[in-house]
Amino acid sequence: ENEQLNESERAAALKLFKGGLVDIMLTHTSPLKFEPTDLFLRGIDQSKVDKTMELFLNEIEEEVYYKVWVFGHYHSDRLERPGVEQFHKDTEDIEKIFDRWEKYDNQNELDWWLIKSPNFYMEGE
Repeated sequence: ENEQLNESERAAALKLFKGGLVDIMLTHTSPLKFEPTDLFLRGIDQSKVDKTMELFLNEIEEEVYYKVWVFGHYHSDRLERPGVEQFHKDTEDIEKIFDRWEKYDNQNELDWWLIKSPNFYMEGE
């Protein structure tokens, strides 16, 4: 709990981002809608895991226009959704990340070697 934003901090952040334009969102965890459930540790009862920040990031994701969302936390290096990337050990130049998604927007193409989440092509997310 002490590692999360409190209610007033979340309200201030939501007010700050509401309707905004952001080139890159860099967060520790992901919005709940991007949560990579295939990476969850077996034996952990997810109903007991606090999802306060993930739910809050859902609100932020719906209120801000962003070009790319980058997060970590789940210990994988891969593309979660178009414009959403997860980093753990890999590093990459921000311009290269932007170029990747601009190319995807214009040509619907990604480099073949990039690892994609099983949820990458989910519709409506």
